[in-house]
Amino acid sequence: MKRLLPVVVLLLTASSALAAETTARYTVVLRSESARERLPRVMTNSDEAAARQVRTFHNINAFAANLTSSEVAELRRSSDVESIQPVLRRSINDVALAPATTNAGPGDVESNVSPFKTQHIPWGLEAIHARDVWPVTKGNASVNVAVLDTGIDLNHPDLKQAYAGGVNLVDPTKPPQDDHKHGTHVSGTIAATDNTIGVVGIAPNVKIWAVKVLNGLGEGTDENVALGIDWVVSRAKALGGRWVINMSLGAYEPSELEDAAVQNAVANGVVVVAGAGNRGIAILDFPAGYRNVIAVGATDEQNKRAGFSSYGPGMGVTAPGVNVASTLPEGTNTAADIEVAGQIIDGWGLGGAPKGVVNGPFVYVGVGQPEDYPSNMAGKIAVSSRGVLQFREKARNAKNAGAKALVIINSIDDHDSVVNWSLIVRKCNENGCIIEPEWVDYEFPLTIGVSYADGEKLRALSSNATARLEYRFEPYGLLDGTSMSTPHVAGAAALLLSLAPETNVAEITHALEATAKDLGTPGWDFDFSNGLVDVFAAAKYLKPSAFGLTQPPPITPGKRRSGH
Repeated sequence: MKRLLPVVVLLLTASSALAAETTARYTVVLRSESARERLPRVMTNSDEAAARQVRTFHNINAFAANLTSSEVAELRRSSDVESIQPVLRRSINDVALAPATTNAGPGDVESNVSPFKTQHIPWGLEAIHARDVWPVTKGNASVNVAVLDTGIDLNHPDLKQAYAGGVNLVDPTKPPQDDHKHGTHVSGTIAATDNTIGVVGIAPNVKIWAVKVLNGLGEGTDENVALGIDWVVSRAKALGGRWVINMSLGAYEPSELEDAAVQNAVANGVVVVAGAGNRGIAILDFPAGYRNVIAVGATDEQNKRAGFSSYGPGMGVTAPGVNVASTLPEGTNTAADIEVAGQIIDGWGLGGAPKGVVNGPFVYVGVGQPEDYPSNMAGKIAVSSRGVLQFREKARNAKNAGAKALVIINSIDDHDSVVNWSLIVRKCNENGCIIEPEWVDYEFPLTIGVSYADGEKLRALSSNATARLEYRFEPYGLLDGTSMSTPHVAGAAALLLSLAPETNVAEITHALEATAKDLGTPGWDFDFSNGLVDVFAAAKYLKPSAFGLTQPPPITPGKRRSGH
């Protein structure tokens, strides 16, 4: 297919008055490839094309440009134009971007062990039975998953092995480095390395490609998404192998350009997976709502539909999307814990406290008033109950008494989020916010908060028991959203393509939907569609001989393709 050169030259030869009109960004889809041949072109070095920021596509008959209202009207009248739309907003599909604690599921809370000190098996991996497929395949390097998102942390220790390359369509002068954290989290669920640290992905031996289509705020446009899909198709044609696209993003408005890019990708053998959306209604976001896309809803550890998850007609399967543990870029998430008396107690570091490790005996000091401290606090760790004093005053009193660090126990009746606990206090008015002069550049001691229940455990230990406090950046953490459920299915599709590379897109989709674990009302239903994806069942259905079977196991009756 020949490279499209902008059609807008037809409109750029108008009068100087027309050129003075205000422009806006539009995407234009043409009816056919031959339409491009009939329309005048702008040379690629054209000043007009550069001024209009024309972007072309390699594999679909479309372009994007800044156009005036007169030019838009002219294009709408053309029989060669299929559609013309203003660019549409797209954004990430998650609902929990605040730093998460290191507890990653009921088992970890109960055992009270921070899961990332050694390799943690995310609960979602077990829920979809991925490890049951691993004796046959963990994926292979001929299968590629392109993550259209905010980029990937290219140096993450759990992703370096899987990372194969990528492109930054937000700023083409830079690599696709994640400047948010969303894309890195999504990528870890798909292909985090099976090693001794962090987490492990659904298909740890496949290749990951970073296609940065969203900025550091997790926002972008359908133009960039379509350009990203187009880029993937070009790579697939150039490199061969099998390809999956993961899109944990979307919005409620459909895009003709985006749809055209999706259908072209599917026609070229690319499996396309997208999040249903987080609006909690029976309408899918786009691109999940397009035909031939595997649309994914979110479930929790109890196999209930997550309250935020969109659902309904067009959804293919559900997958784990609550408390999903995965990779995060260095510096975007923190963790804090206390090792004492043979156990690890998870906590949270306070804003303004230094990162580091402190060892020493601890002493309970009530609410942390100066008179609550004994005279021999030098080199010890103070443990104080919340209340009476501001956090910063508690920390200053601990430091003045000679304590090396401070632990603050939360209130018994406080069920609010703790992510905003901070030693930094700003006073604000209509002129802005300031920090009081006496607290500017104050060097606080390491300060960690813990829950009331964990604080009571500390108090129950003998006085002067030795503890180790650590407050650090943690390149792992928990997020919620259909953004998190989508990579479970993309990873599952990658495993299936590794097992049966000759399988076409429709067969992969059918295998995942037909073998899903039925949830809710028997058969297809609005909340769960075909049910919870089960990649082990899908693998046996697609290639029974690989698992010692002579024929596929029977599937649950009443399932059907969701359609769009």
